[in-house]
Amino acid sequence: MEFYLKPSRCAFGHGQLANSCSLSQRLSDGLLRHLQLVQDAAACLVTGARRCDHITLVLRQLHWLPVRQRVMFKIAGLVYQSLVGAAPTYPADDCHLLLDVGCR
Repeated sequence: MEFYLKPSRCAFGHGQLANSCSLSQRLSDGLLRHLQLVQDAAACLVTGARRCDHITLVLRQLHWLPVRQRVMFKIAGLVYQSLVGAAPTYPADDCHLLLDVGCR
């Protein structure tokens, strides 16, 4: 994973991590922990926080979700967009309301 500096200091590396999050829904807990460590390091770098500072407060200050919750948020957003017709056709073909299918 490669990080580069974007114009916004809060966007540093977070765009790359966000792009990989939607692909990481099937990653193991160990790999998700590694992604969380990358996000934590990026948050410390952006804010100048020390490694001994509590990272949850730093993530809240940046308005960044932890990796696991970000994955769920991205998936929920993609499903919503698919259901309302705002997403490309390839994910929309796999998302249907249970009421539309007729069986549960």
